[in-house]
Amino acid sequence: QGEADATRAEAVDAERFASSASISRVLASSDWASSSVVATTFVVIDHWTPRGEHALIGTNQGLAYHYVDWPKARLVVGLRGVRCEDATFVDDGDGGVRALVSTNDGRVFDVRIDHRAGDGRRFEKSCDVALARSSGE
Repeated sequence: QGEADATRAEAVDAERFASSASISRVLASSDWASSSVVATTFVVIDHWTPRGEHALIGTNQGLAYHYVDWPKARLVVGLRGVRCEDATFVDDGDGGVRALVSTNDGRVFDVRIDHRAGDGRRFEKSCDVALARSSGE
């Protein structure tokens, strides 16, 4: 029983990843095409939807957000050029998407996204520094 549950969980995770992540399209997109080296640092998929509809893709050049109904992931402009180290989704409370994103320089950004925005260019609601290390730490 336990082994079957673990196998099922792995299959669900693999299916969610395949349906959500568009890493190759993000890295090949024109937004990052001029960068000499783009390295993926993490991929985080939401835990509250059955298919994993929301994904964050962190790189050494910024952060991209992908919604399952979009043809490709879109860059979060507020983090362009910033090395993103990790992220976690948090409850937004208004039906949007919210994430806390940590960077290599010690800052944590509060990123709010409206995946329902009709204009794909206006999906980023805000990207603000929530925490920052004081200098010298």
